Amino acid sequence: MNMPQVDTYGTQQPIALLKLLLERGGCYDRGKDLNWKNMRDIGYIAAMGKAGGGRNETDPRFVSLFSVFNMTFPSEESLFLIYNSILSGHCPGHVWGHSRHCVHYHQDDYGSLQ
Repeated sequence: MNMPQVDTYGTQQPIALLKLLLERGGCYDRGKDLNWKNMRDIGYIAAMGKAGGGRNETDPRFVSLFSVFNMTFPSEESLFLIYNSILSGHCPGHVWGHSRHCVHYHQDDYGSLQ
């Protein structure tokens, strides 16, 4: 949600369109008559990161339309447990014993890339 470039008026056009859709329950048709289109029974979910590194601040009035949850990145031990459980659940018995080593190898490899 915080990727759109800020224009000269300080707004983000895709965010303004989404805000209209969420607040008013619809949007205008792009035809020359500009008819209003109501949209019903639609659920919305969004994700965003902290501002910085090419990501812009998002309008707080837009963010207030959502329930906001903050999720921190899991620890190394939690990641190992998650990936090891997935890998050992999908591997046959003779490969299952090597899943720990495979997960450790990939975690070390990923850590060296950061």
